[in-house]
Amino acid sequence: MPQATRVSNTEDLNAGESYVYPLYPSNAANIPGAAIVPDIKALDRGVSDIDHRQVFSLSYVWTFPQLHEGFRPIRALINDWRTSGTFQHHSGDALTAYIGSGNSSTGLTQDRAQRDFTQSAYLVNKNGGGDCAAGKICESWLSPSAFSIPANTGAGTGFGNVVKDSLRGPGFTVWNAALARTFPVYEQSTLEFRAEYFDVLNHTILNNPSTSFGTITGENSAGPRVAQFALKYVF
Repeated sequence: MPQATRVSNTEDLNAGESYVYPLYPSNAANIPGAAIVPDIKALDRGVSDIDHRQVFSLSYVWTFPQLHEGFRPIRALINDWRTSGTFQHHSGDALTAYIGSGNSSTGLTQDRAQRDFTQSAYLVNKNGGGDCAAGKICESWLSPSAFSIPANTGAGTGFGNVVKDSLRGPGFTVWNAALARTFPVYEQSTLEFRAEYFDVLNHTILNNPSTSFGTITGENSAGPRVAQFALKYVF
């Protein structure tokens, strides 16, 4: 269960760890009973940071069937082509919603958002209800109405209730493909032509949303579709 350490804290016995709740020494003085949490790892138990529920990967190479009969110029044009490519898909990254401030007054800066479980964490209508203002280049992903800053009403409060990696970002799908043909030149020398296409589907591949306000403001470096052509002489 790898967990990226967001801070190098020295405020409690979890020095260098990333637990939300503090662990106080047994002989610590002036610690209110309400501040002592029985299970300090309650919000830090979750799936791995690199967890993806669905993963599919395919690579292929296919040589087109040969035409042995018919008009010779047509056969010369169609024969000896091959295609190859890779197709990858995986579900969204595991995310945790932090509030970005030390709301619990512990100094650990690990406080989570307060989630309202009566509402969906995600926006069904990505073009409305989020924090993307008119003219702003972004897409709303998490629902602002489902998350809030937890109330700090005294010792042992203000930590939030979002469990580690309990949210998901957008999925990732990309198809890269190539078309190639090798032409004989002289004896063992050949000329290879290649046409390569990256992100053949040419659809938007979104980055993860900011887990402090739930909007996506960028695209993955895998897109958009790019084509390139190459000639290689082998001798």
